[in-house]
Amino acid sequence: MGWKSLLIETPVWLMGRFCPPRFDPDRDTPREILVLRPNDFGELLTTTPLFEALRKTISDDAPDCRRRQLGGVPILENNPFVDEIVEIDAPWNNKLVEDRSHGNVLRFLWKSPQVAALRARGGFDVGIDVLGSYMGALLMMRTGVRYRVGVRGYRGGWSGCQAFIEFAARQCGRAALAQGELLGATALPEARPQLFLTGDERATATQNLDCGQRAGGTAPCG
Repeated sequence: MGWKSLLIETPVWLMGRFCPPRFDPDRDTPREILVLRPNDFGELLTTTPLFEALRKTISDDAPDCRRRQLGGVPILENNPFVDEIVEIDAPWNNKLVEDRSHGNVLRFLWKSPQVAALRARGGFDVGIDVLGSYMGALLMMRTGVRYRVGVRGYRGGWSGCQAFIEFAARQCGRAALAQGELLGATALPEARPQLFLTGDERATATQNLDCGQRAGGTAPCG
């Protein structure tokens, strides 16, 4: 770990000492799981198998367990393994936010109405920062996550978590599933993106496919 990384990680470690774990997934079944992935749609797509893994692992013990995803509304709509999508304009790993400076990150964590709304919920049993970063770890602490899962060796934050995977380049969706394994997931789906279409979207896709197949013929496409 370089000196710059150590400089950033130290306050995260200190804050983690003031936010000790208040939930044990080895002894109790979580009722609410918060999944954080506030970056590009492509990266979010690689995360989608994690939701199925969590559902298969926890649904029998806690059928009312709710999985909440921060960010990525269009991609996760209609996903049967996600109970709620929470929009959040996190100023890190987010190209839609122009100011991604450290100062704006701290302002967001301490003053954002979105963060305040999450805090008002009273906390979450488990939080997973799929990317793994000091910003994500601080956000989980701010929103009252009782047991935090992160990544060691990428962008920090692991010292503020109770469990973490080791970063491996090009691991992508498999890394997210590995975080699910830390919570006891064993029935793992393939590490490939999942999209769920509405009935209208499937009908439109079928029509477009039929049109494409008939493109060289004489049948009209409506």
